[in-house]
Amino acid sequence: MKSHLGVILVGLLGIMLILTPLINSPSSLMLDHQTTLDLSSDSILEWHHDCSNLTAFNGTSDGTWSYFPGDIVSVGSFSVADGYINASDYDTDSGWHGPVQYHTLTKPFPLSQLLSLEVEIEMDATADDRFGKVAVALQDDENKSIVYLKVNDDWGGTDHTMGVAGWWFPNGTHVYTPCTYPEYVAQEPYRETLTLTQNSTGIFLDSPRIGDFKLLNHEELNGSRMISYISIVMQQYDTSPACETMRIHDIRMTWDSHPESEIATWHHDCSNISQFKNQQVHLNWYNLLSWSNGTWSSSGEYLYCSSIDSGTSWHGPTYVAELNHVYTLGQLGNFSVEIEAINDVVAYCGKHTIYLADENFDLILAVHVNDAWSGLQQGGVYALHRFNNYTGTDLGPSAPDSFTGFNDIVSFRVEPDVGVIAHNPGYGEAVLCAWDDAEFSRKIKYVILMSAQLDSNTLMPFRVHDILLEFNTGSEPKLSHPDDVNYEAGTIGHSIVWSHSVSCPLSSEIYRNSSLLESDSWDGSSIVVNIDNLYPGVYNYTNVIHFGDDEEAVDTVMVTVVDTTSPELTHPTDIEYEVNTTGHSITWVPSDLMPQSFEIHLNGTLIESGSWNGSSITISVDGLEPGAYEYTIVVTDTSGNYDSDSVLVIVTSNWWYDYGNLLSTSITAGSILVIVIVGGAIICRRRAGATYADPYSSG
Repeated sequence: MKSHLGVILVGLLGIMLILTPLINSPSSLMLDHQTTLDLSSDSILEWHHDCSNLTAFNGTSDGTWSYFPGDIVSVGSFSVADGYINASDYDTDSGWHGPVQYHTLTKPFPLSQLLSLEVEIEMDATADDRFGKVAVALQDDENKSIVYLKVNDDWGGTDHTMGVAGWWFPNGTHVYTPCTYPEYVAQEPYRETLTLTQNSTGIFLDSPRIGDFKLLNHEELNGSRMISYISIVMQQYDTSPACETMRIHDIRMTWDSHPESEIATWHHDCSNISQFKNQQVHLNWYNLLSWSNGTWSSSGEYLYCSSIDSGTSWHGPTYVAELNHVYTLGQLGNFSVEIEAINDVVAYCGKHTIYLADENFDLILAVHVNDAWSGLQQGGVYALHRFNNYTGTDLGPSAPDSFTGFNDIVSFRVEPDVGVIAHNPGYGEAVLCAWDDAEFSRKIKYVILMSAQLDSNTLMPFRVHDILLEFNTGSEPKLSHPDDVNYEAGTIGHSIVWSHSVSCPLSSEIYRNSSLLESDSWDGSSIVVNIDNLYPGVYNYTNVIHFGDDEEAVDTVMVTVVDTTSPELTHPTDIEYEVNTTGHSITWVPSDLMPQSFEIHLNGTLIESGSWNGSSITISVDGLEPGAYEYTIVVTDTSGNYDSDSVLVIVTSNWWYDYGNLLSTSITAGSILVIVIVGGAIICRRRAGATYADPYSSG
């Protein structure tokens, strides 16, 4: 990826701030003693207030400047002593209340250009039940807070203080850095510098208490929000005394006035027609027109339609100039057209249009002059905006009026947080398309001239004196860098979301460990990649986007999948059976997402092992002699996690088994057991030298 000046400067700034000692002690090096920032580049601007006076903060706020929900902006006042600003009066009210004063920036700038905000704050409350808040914030042009650095003592009866950074979204929702008591608090007296920095990955707070903490990812920021004010606030709670010491010692803000940006310009002074080619264009947005041959010419000072072939209804030529570089509506800074229309003769009639078109020749923005009433001097000059579906808004007369001529400039611009704005002399200025509705990814590829004649009526004379297009090709990050992902195998809902800011998006490729996963055309919207159902391991996901004139940007996110979950085993019931019976077995039903192997031990001795595919495992326990046996299974998954279970098997004897053992132990080598039945009794007699006994023999 290409380096950007703004990112490099922010990185250097962050390194210097990290290396600067910010120790919470009376002898610590405070902001005014830190290493001076290298601001030699003429693009880096600085606003610095050493708090030795209040002349900068000459704006007194009203109730619209509330910093936090429920806060009340009281009249109060600030004062200056020994190089710091403090509150000399908080007024009286309930809840948190106190004065707010602000400084108006000479030239507001967008949030995307902010590099750093540093504030040195001191707080001390030696007595119990004292409260206090001190904050410095940046506000937009509607007085709404964007971001703030704050030190507060919210804990009545203690002398603990915390440094916090907070962020406000335009809809009023709020996020802030950790503020848990007592993990992130410090004992008073407190004096240190809080630093807010921004780079291509997000916005960060650097604080001795919290360290380097990311407040928001870059994709959550609206970089077009304008920073118009710096304000200070000090507050107390109810009628409780404020902290004895609440001071602001120093405030410094830096921003990049033109972060590696440039204005791309397409200008046609209308001294020639060479860039425009006569081309039949299907005008989806203007179905009344039938294309016909005709000629646009240049007088050396202006362009005009010099002839139209004969035809019926509305008909006429289109002349097309293709831009050398394709830009998007979101990059448009200015589209201005200087035109002259003469409609002082009743016989004049006609339509003339200069418009910006996408790759399908569909209209995006246009300057349109119209007199559709043959024999009447009626019509007007319009500024048009059209969506992809051909609906849109016009700025011009609401109804045809007496129209005898026009000689002026009609212009368009895109303004952050507002939308597409048109200026039409005589009709004023209006937002044709709101910011949230604009199709900013639409490609501006063509500038088109169109003239149309009604039947054989005399064409209204029309001249184009100048056409100017300006595009902002600034260094907004072309490709966001989402955080690396770590998750437990088997869980779901994991994805990588890349957002982009490029001209002329073309295509995207997603790779995993250098293997292509997907490749497709791309319209500039966010790219979402599902990363669920991966086996444990480390994966390299890389997004390559192609855009503009053979440009590309690359970003890589590492995905780590871990398996810390052991297999689960059922516990079969213990078994008891009589010796010499069959059909006895143990069946375990283990489960795991990634099974691997098993072992079975009998009284601690391995008797069976093998691979395990997740199915149940059965072992026969038939054929055992009477006694007690312990069967233990151990199942292991691919990550080495394991589980075990033991089952007790008891084998009991019966009288046949005991009788057999009696026979077995009564017969020894060289003797035979003779059984004689006398009078219903069994008489056993051992005969020496016999190998077997026949109870029916006469001997």
